[in-house]
Amino acid sequence: MKSKIKWIKSRMKQIFVGVAVIIIVALIYVALVMRYANREAGELAHYAQSIEELPEVERVMDMHRFNGMESYVVAHVLLSDGQEFYYFVREETVEHYVASDELMEEERVLAIMQRAILDYNEDAVEVDLIGIQLGMINNEVVFEVRVRLNEQIHYVVINGEDGEVVLHFNH
Repeated sequence: MKSKIKWIKSRMKQIFVGVAVIIIVALIYVALVMRYANREAGELAHYAQSIEELPEVERVMDMHRFNGMESYVVAHVLLSDGQEFYYFVREETVEHYVASDELMEEERVLAIMQRAILDYNEDAVEVDLIGIQLGMINNEVVFEVRVRLNEQIHYVVINGEDGEVVLHFNH
């Protein structure tokens, strides 16, 4: 009986140590993810503040990072004259800008994406939209549309001004 109790205590100790190790590893992972997220948010806040200091900019309305062939920070800004523009910033320099009214509306982008998916797979019935992101590839403003089709992630890159499908691939 005493040996059974000893064995149970030994197993409980092993289980406790195992759970403690798993908890410590999970906490380290969460801390690393939070550190990365905070660094990214801080960097975007720095870019937003720098852009808002430009004399023509009234405020930054939205901002995200686009990681295509080259990485850009894309800022949706409201100018002091009331116009809305997208600024494409790299290495703290506005490299390109475009008026928001020169870009296609999201509904048209989605229609072009749907047509590109159907050209790829005529039987595509259920396409789940994952996200749309404005970016720049080869000095062209593009919409990168990510969708899920048949358990595969598809990327459809569409020229933001004329609607031409620049690239379509699945991952």
